[in-house]
Amino acid sequence: MARLDNFRLVVFRAVARHLSFRKAAEELFLTQPAVSQQIKALEDELGTQLFDRSGSEVRLSPAGKTLLKYAQRSSQLLVRAEHELASLHGGNAGPLTLGASTTIAQ
Repeated sequence: MARLDNFRLVVFRAVARHLSFRKAAEELFLTQPAVSQQIKALEDELGTQLFDRSGSEVRLSPAGKTLLKYAQRSSQLLVRAEHELASLHGGNAGPLTLGASTTIAQ
């Protein structure tokens, strides 16, 4: 997740990815009400409903599908910007993947 990224869009993408407020909350280490509050604030700010909620099912609305497309692009651009800004100062930025074993010599 880019540090430059808008937090509400981070939450939106997580809910859209999982189509679940609970799973998005777990991924982001937030409570489910906090996720719901961020989505409601984003919907109020944009003046449109981003998710269709019927019972336990969550689906992207047409507006949500449109926003997701742009939110994903903006996230990718912000990650690239962070990389370029870090390289200007001789540093590195970006995700680091590590592997480890629970047993010796594997």
